[in-house]
Amino acid sequence: MAPMAEAHPDETLALSTAPDAWRVEVFRRPGVGDPEGVHVAAAIAELGLARASAVRVAKGYLFSPAYSPAQMDELAHGVLGDPVVNELRVLAPRRAPKANGAARVLVMPRPGVMDPVARTLEEILVHAKRTPAAGPPAVATYRVFELCGEYSPAELALIAQRLLANETIEVVRIAREDLPYGEKFPAATRGRVEVPIAHLDDEGLVKLSREGSLSLSLSEMEAIQRWCA
Repeated sequence: MAPMAEAHPDETLALSTAPDAWRVEVFRRPGVGDPEGVHVAAAIAELGLARASAVRVAKGYLFSPAYSPAQMDELAHGVLGDPVVNELRVLAPRRAPKANGAARVLVMPRPGVMDPVARTLEEILVHAKRTPAAGPPAVATYRVFELCGEYSPAELALIAQRLLANETIEVVRIAREDLPYGEKFPAATRGRVEVPIAHLDDEGLVKLSREGSLSLSLSEMEAIQRWCA
């Protein structure tokens, strides 16, 4: 089964602009232990791929670019992380992390999909008056997976699809930082739309799924194609 467009090996190595948002990534400190990372490394080996020498997993948070650096430092260390067990990475708007030799996979809810953790955190910040100079906190969340190992783009796409994300409701970014922060849920086309699907090849089916916001895998699109034949 081919991965969806966001995790397709032909698209994931392009350099892309980081979102216009502050980001805080909360990792476990080295030596403290990362149970989720250990689990992911074992699952990769079960796929028949080389076991990663290390996997680090982080919770990622996005905030309005209207926050000041001092506010973000206070939020990161005072609200999001425990300095005893966590290592915090704070990234300014439009800034990507420094390369550390690991392959980065980011997973974020698709625009329009509920993000209850983000909504709860936003309510807490508003109630505590920890808001930016202008506008709301505009919180969103994502997950970070950093894999140390020799993996091809196709293998990374397979790992993302099989182990890390549900592409029906989540966006995957591999070696890319362009998370869909602030994007609106695509408006549905009104009325009947006829699409000539019978003679589309694999690339055409994947493109149709992506541009039509169908969130269907290639095998699912092929099943529809056979039914329409």
